[in-house]
Amino acid sequence: FIIWQSDTLAYQPSGGADTSVAGSTLTYNRGLRLTLDPSVKYFDKYNNKHQLRTRLYFVDNQNFTNTSQSTTSSVMYGDYQFQRSWGKDAWVLTAGTSFTRNNVNSYLFGDHHSINSSLYVQGERRWKKLDITVGVRGEYFEQDGRQGDSDFYFGKDSTKLPIRPIFRMGAHYQLFKYTHLRASFGQGVRYPSVAERYTQTAVGSLLIVPNPNLQAETGWAIEFGVKQGIKIGGWKGFLDGSVFLNHYKNMMEFTFGNYKPDSIPFSFNPNDPGYFMKWLGFRAENAEEAEISGMEYSLAGEGKIGPITVQTLLGYTFMNPITKNTDSTYRATFSDQTTDMLKYRFRHMGKADVQLVYKGISLGGSFRMNSFMRNIDATFEDGVLGQQILVGLKQYREKNNGMTYVFDARVGYEWKEHYKVSFIVNNVANVEYVTRPGDVQAPRTFLIQASYKL
Repeated sequence: FIIWQSDTLAYQPSGGADTSVAGSTLTYNRGLRLTLDPSVKYFDKYNNKHQLRTRLYFVDNQNFTNTSQSTTSSVMYGDYQFQRSWGKDAWVLTAGTSFTRNNVNSYLFGDHHSINSSLYVQGERRWKKLDITVGVRGEYFEQDGRQGDSDFYFGKDSTKLPIRPIFRMGAHYQLFKYTHLRASFGQGVRYPSVAERYTQTAVGSLLIVPNPNLQAETGWAIEFGVKQGIKIGGWKGFLDGSVFLNHYKNMMEFTFGNYKPDSIPFSFNPNDPGYFMKWLGFRAENAEEAEISGMEYSLAGEGKIGPITVQTLLGYTFMNPITKNTDSTYRATFSDQTTDMLKYRFRHMGKADVQLVYKGISLGGSFRMNSFMRNIDATFEDGVLGQQILVGLKQYREKNNGMTYVFDARVGYEWKEHYKVSFIVNNVANVEYVTRPGDVQAPRTFLIQASYKL
């Protein structure tokens, strides 16, 4: 189910578990995924590489509780790539073209299609310890025959191209034998999905409203990093650290509001078509100009302590996700209006995984950490006109406003390099935690897993 009944009945669905009741958020679903990936690689007599990669991806989601929310979709993808090298420590040229077509048939979205095609070229050059990469990609996007999403304007003269150019560049320098420096800059664009533009449905009492006028999200990112090799006895690994800055324009997010069509008169009379409460819900909006800066560290390695193999993976990310949107109406949707922090983000995230292996017997544990989600939609905490959407959420967040630590453990046995059986305990300490409002994650869970590897 999507959201809880209340903070004290967090493992029961909002609206109850009787799916014949319209207000229930419990649904029964069946999902089918099919992926086919034919590809071919060819080297000609000049040692140029030609590669064709294709994909057919089919999805069939059946909602048995509400058949109007069932969907089928297919994605057809093809990419041809040409690569030529002029010898060691010389230029490497990569060029190609790609094409994607997406077809969606749905009661939920309606029937839609989109195409996304591109041309790209990239040059790479190595000078002893220095590697340089520079590339450009031209993107064209069209949804339901509607053009304009990939339009690009040149400066003040408003000269328009129907293809959006995207640039990237990077550099790598080997400072010492096991010390590597890197820097990169890249641009990006994300076009609105069918779900974001056209979904019109309700989940329990929550209304989801379409927004056909949603625009593409654009941005750029820079990163500086260093990777250092480490050796301690028989254990070898790499410590990696980086700082990054991402900037976004027209960032898409689902925003709560009153989305009554202009053609319907406004009313507080429950019997009128323009009743205020009837049109309350969420809609994908280009709500943000945003900036996310931060730093990330990871340690990965493998080695031996006597006859025991030790495998480790540790990681930590600090983020400062802030809004650049100063519109007072938008900022009034923040649950914490004393902060510029984006909604539904964590500032601190950490993970760790350690595994010991001895003669086919493995013993491992993992750890996940998230900080408190400081800012969400104020409506989820305060309700609308005295009616709560997520019952008890404000009190729940006031009580559970610290760091979240979750531990998992596992033990397994592998034999003949093909067979493995494992016993897994997720959330060992039985911690109660949420990753989004109204969705308490699973309690302590025991699993027995058997696997076979060809």
